[in-house]
Amino acid sequence: MGSDLRAFAVPIIGVFVVTVIYAVVTLANPKLVPFSNHPKEVSAVVPVVTPVTPSASAAVSPTAGATAAASPAAGGGTTLALTAQSILFDKTKLEAKAGAVTIEFDNKDGGIPHNVHVYKGSDTTGDSVGMTDITAGPTKQTLTINVAAGAYYYQCDVHPTTMSGTLTVS
Repeated sequence: MGSDLRAFAVPIIGVFVVTVIYAVVTLANPKLVPFSNHPKEVSAVVPVVTPVTPSASAAVSPTAGATAAASPAAGGGTTLALTAQSILFDKTKLEAKAGAVTIEFDNKDGGIPHNVHVYKGSDTTGDSVGMTDITAGPTKQTLTINVAAGAYYYQCDVHPTTMSGTLTVS
C-alpha cells in the first residue's frame, strides 16, 4: 500500500513544483506583467514595438540634460529620439509641437529593463498619456501619443529616481 501511495504522490508533487516554479518565473518576468500606476488605463494604451532606424534629422547628440529638438515625422507630427544607457535617459528635456508625437526609444542597456511612460503635468499624479513595454535591452520601441500644448512628465517605471524628464508641447 505504501508503494502505491508513493507512485501517486511523486507525480503530484512534481506537478506542484513545476507549477510553482512556472508561476514565480511568470510573475517575475516584466514582459508578461503589465505595470502601471493607472491599471484601468493599461488596456487603453497600446505601445507599438518595432525596429527603428533613426533618420539623420532625428539624431541628437547624447548629452545628459540636453534638450531634444523636435523633427517633423513622415506624414505629419513630431518625432523625438530618446536613449536609455547606463540607467539614465540621454535627454531630460524634450520639445514638440501639439498633435501626434512619436518617441523612438532606444534601450542600449543590455539585460536591463526600461520603458518610457508619459504623464500629463509635472509628475506621475497626472493622467497617463502612454507608455512603452518594460523590456530588457538592447531593444528599440516606438511610442506615438497625441498631445495638446502643455507640460508633460516622462519616466522609466523601473528606475523613476534616475530616469525622468519633461516634455514641453507648444
